[in-house]
Amino acid sequence: MWLDIDMRLRQRTNGTRGLDDFARALFAAKPGDLTIYRFEDVCSPLTQLAAYDWPGVLAHHLDAHDDTHLIDGLARGGALAHLPTRHARDLGRSTGGLWTVPIGG
Repeated sequence: MWLDIDMRLRQRTNGTRGLDDFARALFAAKPGDLTIYRFEDVCSPLTQLAAYDWPGVLAHHLDAHDDTHLIDGLARGGALAHLPTRHARDLGRSTGGLWTVPIGG
């Protein structure tokens, strides 16, 4: 989930913002304090970094009851490729309709 959020932040800000910026914004409010974060507390800094439907993205990941979107961050980051050929199937393994192929292989 967090890799997917990091990739979305980077895509929406042309690489100028990422998960480290989100963490700084989230935890800067009360450094060192024991804090209980509400859903809105997590969505707010994401929205400040990049306008997007962050509540929808987070809810989608948190409410999922299957593994369909577990590799979204990898796919969004370019680590997966859809390769429908027999050769690609021999190189990697299928995950949710995508074929993962080792880098360099």
